[in-house]
Amino acid sequence: MTSLQQKINNERMILLLENGKKSNISIFVVSLVIAYLFIDEVPSTYLGIWFSSIVAFIIIRSIIITKKDHCKSLNHCRFYYGLSTFIISFLVATISWLPGTTSHILNIATLVVIGAGLVSAGLVILEMDRTIQLLYILPFPVLLALRIMTLDNKEAFDLSYLVLIFIVVMSAFGKQATNALTRNLSLRFKNEQLALDMKAAKEEAIQAKKIAEKANRSKSIFLANMSHEIRTPMNAIIGLTDILNQTNLSPKQQHLTDNVKGASIHLLALLSDILDISKIEAKELTLEENPFLLHQCVQSITHKMLPLAENKGLELNVTLNFEPHIYLIGDELRLQQIMINLIDNAIKFTDNGSIEVHIQVKKQDHLALLSCGVKDTGIGIDQSKINTIFNIFKQADNSFIRKHTGNGLGLSISAHLVNLMNGTLKIESKPEQGSHFYFEIPLPYNLEDIITIDKKLNPLRKLKILVVEDDEINRFLAETLLQNEGHEVDATENGLESLQYLTQKRPDLILMDIQMPIMDGYTATQIIRTSEKRVYQGKQISHKLAHLLHDILKNQHLPIFALTAHAMVEDRKKCFEAGVDYYLTKPFEHEKIIEAINRVA
Repeated sequence: MTSLQQKINNERMILLLENGKKSNISIFVVSLVIAYLFIDEVPSTYLGIWFSSIVAFIIIRSIIITKKDHCKSLNHCRFYYGLSTFIISFLVATISWLPGTTSHILNIATLVVIGAGLVSAGLVILEMDRTIQLLYILPFPVLLALRIMTLDNKEAFDLSYLVLIFIVVMSAFGKQATNALTRNLSLRFKNEQLALDMKAAKEEAIQAKKIAEKANRSKSIFLANMSHEIRTPMNAIIGLTDILNQTNLSPKQQHLTDNVKGASIHLLALLSDILDISKIEAKELTLEENPFLLHQCVQSITHKMLPLAENKGLELNVTLNFEPHIYLIGDELRLQQIMINLIDNAIKFTDNGSIEVHIQVKKQDHLALLSCGVKDTGIGIDQSKINTIFNIFKQADNSFIRKHTGNGLGLSISAHLVNLMNGTLKIESKPEQGSHFYFEIPLPYNLEDIITIDKKLNPLRKLKILVVEDDEINRFLAETLLQNEGHEVDATENGLESLQYLTQKRPDLILMDIQMPIMDGYTATQIIRTSEKRVYQGKQISHKLAHLLHDILKNQHLPIFALTAHAMVEDRKKCFEAGVDYYLTKPFEHEKIIEAINRVA
């Protein structure tokens, strides 16, 4: 027997016993009515024995119902309940065989009506168990019909056939009722099981989500830490190389420093790609919307990619088909990233010939449809590999990895960025005939001159700048860079020292590292921002220092730039929540730092 069937049988038995009280009451009432109706027709002795026997078995049946919990099993209880039910039904049915009950047709008709009522009630009360139902409804009409057949009365004899027909019809209805109950119970238990399964599945999904979120947090923490640990020495390598390049070097020394910087930039680009993929997978990659001059954007890309093409003996031809003074509104850096990835990929997989870049803008209402195509004469891609070319860490043919270096990230990142910009990156390619990558993206545009931040490298005025940096080499780099620009520079090694410094001097700008011992940049920035409004009440600094900071900084706004190796989206968000005014990541570029400082100057 299946688990479901066992549940149905158990539930039917429980319902049967619960309805037993109703059955006992109905039998007692019917027996009492019969005794009253035939009290003048049947000898009192017979009638008394008949009624007493019924009451006795009703009591026995009631005991069985109340003691159901003491039965060995539900089947054991069902047996005694069914036996007592049959005996009671049989005893009630014997009324038709007592003297005087069938003496005339009116008495017979009365018994037929009573029998019909008992059968109808039994169909409803005992629908849970077909066997016990039959044991209850059959004795009275059967014994009544047999008794009528023994009488020498044609009308009564005809009535007995009607009674038998009634038994057959009602028995069929009883079977339908029992089957309907079984189906309902089956459906109920299946629904309950489905609800339990759904609850279990939901709990499993919640648990899986928690595990995934925990794993994602661990991954984010790992990537953030790795980013910080790699970017910090990378900043030192690139920065020291820049300083070294500003000295008098021999051609050979210049060649070596250029190679060191080139390798460092390549490693940094790989790190940035990995972080971008992490952001894409976590759906945290967002786009900025700022106006930019498309012509300058393309010039910057060409200036960067032309030397790479010339080093391989390739021609890089850029065709522009748009108005020179058109401003697009979008994420200029991400757009540059897409185009640079496509051109770099073309250069990488082309040994002879040329790279053709075509950029066009079509104005449509308030949007400009920017289309860009990069066509090369390189190795091409087999049709069977095209569908996987945009997959992460995937190259069309691993046999080319040694000859044509690459990590397989650039195209995947570009495809995702184009999708974020509501476009699609497409490809047409044939082996040994080259490839053509192209995309179209809609961007708002403006033909009027837009005032932009002055990006001149010469500062507008000299500033007093405090550098807060725990790494000695990076601290030296920042000081050297800023001093070379003519700024007055002081330095501290952690956030607490920077707060103590502020009680002695008032700088024009703070370059704040984030991850530092004793007190990190987040905490130091929050304390400064609070001190500009009120006395800081936290436990991180003394009460005396808090009052000094408030006296010096109240009703002012001290510019703070985050200069950090933390490059994740949540790091940037946390920095701005702490109160920084600008966010720069290491390795910092000379031009970007000067541009940012000019905002303050």
